[in-house]
Amino acid sequence: MGIKLFSDSPRCCKEINPPDPNPCNFSILYIYESSLVDFCIVMAKYHGCTTFNGKKLMLVKGRKKEIEKMTMLDPHLLGNGHVVVARFEPDELGMNMARALLKLIEENDK
Repeated sequence: MGIKLFSDSPRCCKEINPPDPNPCNFSILYIYESSLVDFCIVMAKYHGCTTFNGKKLMLVKGRKKEIEKMTMLDPHLLGNGHVVVARFEPDELGMNMARALLKLIEENDK
């Protein structure tokens, strides 16, 4: 009789199964709009999502008025013209990184 030290499917991975954010069930907590380019930093809360308490920090292509009217905002990086171009952890470091990327986009647009 032996002890199995390694499992094919660790128990910890089975216990952590956060639901994907529902792109139609969100609230916008914060929007910072660039005055130079058509990009905004958006903090949204996806209700029912457990990772980061549902908060997603994104760099989104578009103007503030357009984003505020959205009834669907998928926070995933989907490519093919999707409005979300970058995601960051929703904390102070993530916000600093989002601002730095936005500043770089603004500088490259000149």
